[in-house]
Amino acid sequence: MRMRYGMAIAAAMLLGSALVGAAAQPKAAPVPKGDADFRAGWNAFAAPAADPEKAKSSEARQQARMAAIPLLEAAVAATPDNWGYQESLGYVCLSAGQYEKAKAAIEKAIAIKQDRPLLYMLRGQAEAAMAQMDPPSAAERIGKAIAAFDRAGQIDRHNALPLLQAASVAFDADRPDLALPRINKALKRPGAMLYTLATPTNLSDQPGLSVRAWQYIQLGHWYELLSRFQNVSRKLLARGGTLSQKGDLEAADESYRQSLQVGRLVGAMRPHLFINVSYAMNMMQDSYDSLADLAAKSVVRSQMGEISDPTKADYAIAVRALVNEALIASGMSSQQAYEKWGRLSPAPTGTDDPRLSFVLLVDFYVWLASGQGKQMPQAAQDLSRWQGERGVVVFARSQLAAGLDVYVQEIAKMTSPSVEQMLVVEDRMVSPVIAGIGLNPTRGETSPEKPKPAAKAKPGRGA
Repeated sequence: MRMRYGMAIAAAMLLGSALVGAAAQPKAAPVPKGDADFRAGWNAFAAPAADPEKAKSSEARQQARMAAIPLLEAAVAATPDNWGYQESLGYVCLSAGQYEKAKAAIEKAIAIKQDRPLLYMLRGQAEAAMAQMDPPSAAERIGKAIAAFDRAGQIDRHNALPLLQAASVAFDADRPDLALPRINKALKRPGAMLYTLATPTNLSDQPGLSVRAWQYIQLGHWYELLSRFQNVSRKLLARGGTLSQKGDLEAADESYRQSLQVGRLVGAMRPHLFINVSYAMNMMQDSYDSLADLAAKSVVRSQMGEISDPTKADYAIAVRALVNEALIASGMSSQQAYEKWGRLSPAPTGTDDPRLSFVLLVDFYVWLASGQGKQMPQAAQDLSRWQGERGVVVFARSQLAAGLDVYVQEIAKMTSPSVEQMLVVEDRMVSPVIAGIGLNPTRGETSPEKPKPAAKAKPGRGA
């Protein structure tokens, strides 16, 4: 369900870009020698974007990557000092599985453009991929990969993305000792930002096809980065589950909260995109579920002592003990209290849905105890909070889908929208959802990296 939803977002974005017509081009800048091959290479890479069936085919996508490589190599040969050409060749080789060739091109790009974080990110991805292909050198390769991500994080000190990419690679290498410090450091950063590949926005004489190609290229790149965030979230949840089973609920809670923070970073990430928020909702919902389950277990322990694996009966006994305690203090009968609460009458028995009944009883207890000024167990407050915030995220899914529909309609009405204009519309559609799930879209964020101008300039010069 979640995967289909993400694919629907990408398809709708590409549909919107296919509805545009011709547009005036800005005054052209001097054209580098390798420009024609550079554009031909990216057009070959993005060829599946013109055909939905090919875009779905892994074979067609790989054929397009392989077709792009010799063209980009020709561009590099014609203008070897252009870091944008080298970066593009490196990325395409990386996506095609030609890791040694990718690394060589990326290294050359770094020698020209040493202050571009994305280049170090790509080098880290290449090293990580080669580590998986060559187990005997895995330890050395992983160290080099993490060092490359760290370097990107040193250049871009406000962005959590490089450090969390490093953490993902470290987790995959079964090195939580390398992952956890980087997660802690990343979560202290003000925000996260996606990087944009050095791809022209005017790859075709038809602006609609140009936008569609640009989106196809960048979305593939961004999906890879977002999947790494999701990997970190899943690893933190799995770690929390292991700690919970061992009875270390405090450490499990910390791990679950870190997973939630990763999701929140993704949700507020720049640029504001439908895919970002979709990924974030998945991570946040899974984190809330884990936090709520842990809080429920803590409620039981607060009433019944050290129980490593509470049964349904244990949950029922623990929460009813809390409720009865509050009822006695209030002087009300259970019927009177439920009627006054206005949500459950009569009291839930737990026979239909024990989990739901438990959560509702905890909510009732929190309401009843707070009305008496009673000191409530923190676990009960947490359970009520996590369930409530999870509900907000679930509701916001429908808001995101509605925003996506409006986005497509607005783009269809526009005359020849550019990539920049479409990103502005998408930001406007997504920002209310970001705010609605409790994220501040401006607090502590770095500015989004703007797409390359449509003029036929040498990619990256002066950037």
